[in-house]
Amino acid sequence: MIQRIQTVFLAIVAILHICLFFVPFWVASNPIGAHISLDAAGVDGANLNTVKNLVLGYGASAIKITIINIVIVFGALATIFMYNNRLMQIKFVRFLMLIVLILGVLMVMSAENVNSLLSGLRFDSSYSFGIAFPLISIILLFMAAKRIRHDENLVRSADRLR
Repeated sequence: MIQRIQTVFLAIVAILHICLFFVPFWVASNPIGAHISLDAAGVDGANLNTVKNLVLGYGASAIKITIINIVIVFGALATIFMYNNRLMQIKFVRFLMLIVLILGVLMVMSAENVNSLLSGLRFDSSYSFGIAFPLISIILLFMAAKRIRHDENLVRSADRLR
């Protein structure tokens, strides 16, 4: 049933991960005026050639983060339309929870990697609020799995009454 609350939870997960393409999860700046931010689309704002060359090694992690983020978006949207098979829907939600956890770890590792590359250039870095999106997604996916399980139990109890 598309109108159930788990659909809202899964839609919010998809929207959060679409926003992750535009919201940075790590930012850095230095007194000279160079500004760098990392989001799911890659490095943004690196306006010094030396900084661009240093951060160039981040490309492999950016591709992994982009691909995983796209998988999460399409996985959440596909899970919404699996309402006829609730057990498969629960399995997909659990799989998405694992993928979101991997994404969060990759985001932290890539931010720390770029931070270590820029440590000699006097950059002040910090995590942005985009780093919380995977945690929020895991909570929403957990709540969706709980509600899907509740619906499955409700259907089974109704079948016993027949």
